[in-house]
Amino acid sequence: MTWPTGRSPRSSGIAEKTVKNQVPRLLAEAGVERRLQPAVLAAHADTEHRPERSH
Repeated sequence: MTWPTGRSPRSSGIAEKTVKNQVPRLLAEAGVERRLQPAVLAAHADTEHRPERSH
């Protein structure tokens, strides 16, 4: 398993099994069912708080 940063959990000192066990718990806490949903929610929240650009 590789993270988007190119680093593996193992190189970060985290066992792959630990990551696999914790992801479902974190998703449940966030109130989402799929791993992509938190990223979409975060991107949406980020765009809501950005000031509009004037051209």
